[in-house]
Amino acid sequence: MQIKVVRESENAFFKRKDLDLEIAHAGEPTPRTDDIAAQIAAKYGVDKSQVVIEYVLTKKGSNESLSKAKILKDRPVKVEQPTPASTAAAQPVQPAA
Repeated sequence: MQIKVVRESENAFFKRKDLDLEIAHAGEPTPRTDDIAAQIAAKYGVDKSQVVIEYVLTKKGSNESLSKAKILKDRPVKVEQPTPASTAAAQPVQPAA
């Protein structure tokens, strides 16, 4: 799998780098997003968690794909959402009047 960067632009507002890619994968199926992210991360010297692959498009019968990727400046922060069960258990039950 060969990845060629067609367009690279800085997006200062969102603190990221946007990439348009052409991927040659002769004799192989459409590459997985994890594989593409790993190669982009290695090429740009960032952690794989900072690379977001938006899409990978392959025309039927073709050995080339088009893809759009983003390289985030910072690692994404995982925010845990409260589950409905834990929220219900934390709230006291009001007796019926």
